[in-house]
Amino acid sequence: APSRTVDPGGRTTAAVLGGLLVIFAGLAAVVFRDEQPPPGGSTLRRCVETARLASTASLSLLYALALGGVAALAVLLPVYLSSVFGLSWFDALAVTMVLVAVAAAGRLLGGWWTDRRPTTGLLVVCYTVAALLCLVLAAIPGRWWLTVPAIAAIGACDGLASGALLALIGKA
Repeated sequence: APSRTVDPGGRTTAAVLGGLLVIFAGLAAVVFRDEQPPPGGSTLRRCVETARLASTASLSLLYALALGGVAALAVLLPVYLSSVFGLSWFDALAVTMVLVAVAAAGRLLGGWWTDRRPTTGLLVVCYTVAALLCLVLAAIPGRWWLTVPAIAAIGACDGLASGALLALIGKA
């Protein structure tokens, strides 16, 4: 990949990205201001009160599990595809892009579902299907024709679950 020759260790890229994120955070702090003080005390106090709610804590844990699956998919899948199946880096990234897009579409659909239907059944199905597919992949590794569709389905399940949970957390 061309980026390896420009920045072999990746330190410059990480520093530039970190700097851009700090600039974005500062810009957001200046531009996005509340016109009136929040009701019921400081923002920190409201965050602590929200974290103490048992329902919010369990929803947040489930959300972290679902979103963690999507993040792991995006970060680790290209390395897995290139090392196990011998795909070029570009091809592995292209497959990962499609699978992350499937997860993103699932996230939108999960939020839509939560606004219109009960969410518990959707979460049970999503986590059950994802767990079963993970077991299948662990039992039968190294089959391209099975691995990519299974990972796509896991990504869709994680996307559906994270979208549904994000909508529920917003309602809490």
